[in-house]
Order: sequence, then structure tokens, then C-alpha cells
Amino acid sequence: MKKVNENKVWSSSKVMAMCVHYGYYTFGDNEAYGKMLEYVRTHKPTTAAILEVAKDIVVHSTTEDGVSDELILEVMYELANEVVTTCYTTED
Repeated sequence: MKKVNENKVWSSSKVMAMCVHYGYYTFGDNEAYGKMLEYVRTHKPTTAAILEVAKDIVVHSTTEDGVSDELILEVMYELANEVVTTCYTTED
């Protein structure tokens, strides 16, 4: 078989849809929301990038007392499984 390449992608529109679906980002303003979505547009969905977006979503979705590592991990899981798409290509 030819060499197989894996490419992971995400989109700001899918992140927006996820935030609406779960009622996230209720404490964020338009500027903060726009910056987070721009980050998604300009970064590949690596573990570090998914963590960065998840933290931003959680901080803008809860009061300070509600931020926990468990909630951040839950949002990371949702991003990775509902927003990130994995594509495969082959090369000679």
C-alpha cells in the first residue's frame, strides 16, 4: 500500500454550533468569542490547540468557581469528537 497521511481539520462554524448546542460561552462577549473563533481558523487541531480552545470556552461559560480540570477535559472531548474531522490521503 502507498504511504497514508492523516490530516485533522476543524472549523469555526462547527465550534460555534457546538457552543450553541451545549449552551457554552454565555459569559463571553463578542470580542472574546471572535478571538477564540479566529484561533480555530488559524490553528490546526493539535492537542495543545484543542486544550487552548476548551479552556477559553470553559472560562467564558462558567463563573470562576465553576472552572475545573474535569470540565476542561470534557469540552476537549466534545471538540475532538464533534468538531475535529480526520481525513486520509495516500501518496506514492
